[in-house]
Amino acid sequence: MGILLALLSRNVTGRGQVVEANMVDGSAALATMPRLSTKTFSWSGPRGTNLLDGGCPYYDTYETKDGKYMSV
Repeated sequence: MGILLALLSRNVTGRGQVVEANMVDGSAALATMPRLSTKTFSWSGPRGTNLLDGGCPYYDTYETKDGKYMSV
């Protein structure tokens, strides 16, 4: 949202903006879904069987040929 507003302001005033992004607040918001899911059936299985910890065939981490990793 901050980037969008800075771009709109630049179009109106012609001056750039400083956009501050608090990484801690953003990561706390993103962590809400897994934390709340532990209280429901969607995250009640053992480790490695739930939605985002390796249990879904369409969401996993793979080692690449150059020894690095990618998530799909």
